[in-house]
Amino acid sequence: MASFDMYTMPSWEEPFGMVFVEAMSMEKPVVAWHQAGPIEIVIDGETGFLVPPKDIPALGHAILNLAKDGAMRRRFGVAGRARVLSYFNSQRMCADVLSVYKQTLAKPKR
Repeated sequence: MASFDMYTMPSWEEPFGMVFVEAMSMEKPVVAWHQAGPIEIVIDGETGFLVPPKDIPALGHAILNLAKDGAMRRRFGVAGRARVLSYFNSQRMCADVLSVYKQTLAKPKR
């Protein structure tokens, strides 16, 4: 992945897509479908592009835009890494899980 200019994985269904987080952690801009997991990870126009599902011309257009613009790739890559470090880190994820446990335990028993 280190040799990539960008990362795209246009699978029809992706429940989360840890590989998008991995690509962004390596400062790679991402192109993905605007659905399911990718919309939780990629910020359209900031860390990559989200295109309408199954719209092959839109996918190609987004890839070509990134391929032609090295400055945009770098900007999206830096923003992607910053998002991974600030949002997809173990501290935040553990805090979120702990919050779910606390909410569940706080509910009255029937």
